[in-house]
Amino acid sequence: MALTQVSSLDLSKAAYEMIAYYALRPELYYDSLVEIGSTNATNRGTSVTFTIASDLAEATTALNETSDVTPVAMSDSYVTVTPLEYGNAVQLTSKLGATAFMEVNPIAANVVGWNAGISTDGIARAAAGSGTNVAYTSGTTRAGLAKTNTLIRQRCS
Repeated sequence: MALTQVSSLDLSKAAYEMIAYYALRPELYYDSLVEIGSTNATNRGTSVTFTIASDLAEATTALNETSDVTPVAMSDSYVTVTPLEYGNAVQLTSKLGATAFMEVNPIAANVVGWNAGISTDGIARAAAGSGTNVAYTSGTTRAGLAKTNTLIRQRCS
């Protein structure tokens, strides 16, 4: 008896998972420091100047009923930022879309979106690391930090 089996016909093929998996990705730590959005600018320009209203000093003296509140002056400062663009792009062909065994556009969108996230995170990390308003343990410097330098959290009783 002749059996038609796997070796007789070329109909058995490897199966492919219809979901794309992505490489292990790190947490975006500095992403929470960055907010991207439009501003309420007066006009278009190569830079944007933000007005920063300074906080008033703490009022630690109690008021009484026989003296009036002494007014204090407000102050402000300015920060000028030059907007920059960052990013990567991919270009998919029509043939790839027509012949791929799964949808390519969602995969490309995920990869480009993730790249935007890690790029923003890296830019924010570099900006945060370049600041000078930083407190270090035991009077050390950023370059002098070691594994043995630890922050101690003290509780007020």
